[in-house]
Amino acid sequence: MILLVDIGNSRIKWRLLEANVLSSEESLFLGQKIQNSLFDRAWQDFPQAPERVLVANVAGKAAASALTHWVVEHWNCRCDFVRSSAQACGVSNGYMEAAQLGADRWAALIGAWHQVNGAACIVDCGTALTIDVLDNHGQHQGGLIVPGLELMGTALNRGAQAISFQAETMEGGLKDLGHSTSECINSGILHSASGLVERVMRDLKSQTGESPACLVMGGDGPRLVAELSVSCQSVPELIFNGLALLAQEEVK
Repeated sequence: MILLVDIGNSRIKWRLLEANVLSSEESLFLGQKIQNSLFDRAWQDFPQAPERVLVANVAGKAAASALTHWVVEHWNCRCDFVRSSAQACGVSNGYMEAAQLGADRWAALIGAWHQVNGAACIVDCGTALTIDVLDNHGQHQGGLIVPGLELMGTALNRGAQAISFQAETMEGGLKDLGHSTSECINSGILHSASGLVERVMRDLKSQTGESPACLVMGGDGPRLVAELSVSCQSVPELIFNGLALLAQEEVK
């Protein structure tokens, strides 16, 4: 049994991999500081210790250190952190320095390649909105990073004194034009995010003559999927699919 963990900017998520089968996802908000109490709440009641823990971590060294300490203290098992490499599981990294690609994006690329076995545009709509592109040969063509939906709104709070953004006001769908400040912000954010994805998809079709599969994940993925005019698929498990493949490749 292997515990697969995704530590993002806002949440820690995990699934168990046993006999090549993934359990359902569970998650907790990280809060301001990662402490042992977070891992206690997540895993204290596990019926048995995993044989290994495999982690995609983008929350920094402190998070990695805290997790490693907890795993060793409570389970005394391996705790390994994914490092993006030049190539793995049929995917070639498009970064000039392969290790600089986020571990979550690397795992998602691997998961996407094995899901569609062809060209894909992978969109992760979380704290940041990232887009990564795979070609028909499993070559990562590069990506884009912009603020996520909520982060766009909080950026307005910091930079525009006359605008007050509250995340809880981000309700409803995309409107062409807003008729209140909250509507204008909400619609502007959705236009920005959906327009970016649609532009990338349009450019890829223009360049290659084909539309890649558009795979969307992340906490705000469902909101984005509802607004996109291009064909897309919500795949919240993509990172864990990639982590599972990486774990399986290492034992071959």
